[in-house]
Amino acid sequence: LPFGTGASLAVSRAGKVQTWAVGKAYPDGPAVTAETRFSVQSVSKLLTAARVVSLAHAGKLSLDDSASKHLPGVKLADAAGKDRSAEITVRQLLMHRSGLGHLGPFKQWLKDKIDFRSPAFFATVTKSLTLTLQRDPGQHGYSNMGYAMLGAIVEKVSGCSFADCMTPYLASLQMKGATFLAD
Repeated sequence: LPFGTGASLAVSRAGKVQTWAVGKAYPDGPAVTAETRFSVQSVSKLLTAARVVSLAHAGKLSLDDSASKHLPGVKLADAAGKDRSAEITVRQLLMHRSGLGHLGPFKQWLKDKIDFRSPAFFATVTKSLTLTLQRDPGQHGYSNMGYAMLGAIVEKVSGCSFADCMTPYLASLQMKGATFLAD
């Protein structure tokens, strides 16, 4: 569906939540209300990072865990073909310092018509995946692929699909109408 011009805002202060809504979620659609579900889209990295850190605080993972600890099917190869996934940490993924490129195989996945909305997306693509690093681990480089890896780690640690794992977390943040999957 094409995007509309609607928005919903909730402000929580001293235990009271006030909401405002305006516009439509998509052209020719119903008016936006406080209950309208929105895909988190551009803020997904922030929310994924917050969830990973909350799992670290809960002792479910460490920010210094290697990528290979949680994603043994993923190989992160340098230019010489050496697997560096044991050296790359969750913290480096969070900070865009893993060495991963921005899009990795996303373009190929789109061409292959892989369903990004599938609840099993991350589990499927990380069963057996080799990615070539674009820079040395530790060097900064914006990476959607790094956050895809973090989504897969959330799944592994939590035992549910990324969208299913994130729904109660978003609700705990008073984002009950937010979703990682389109309706």
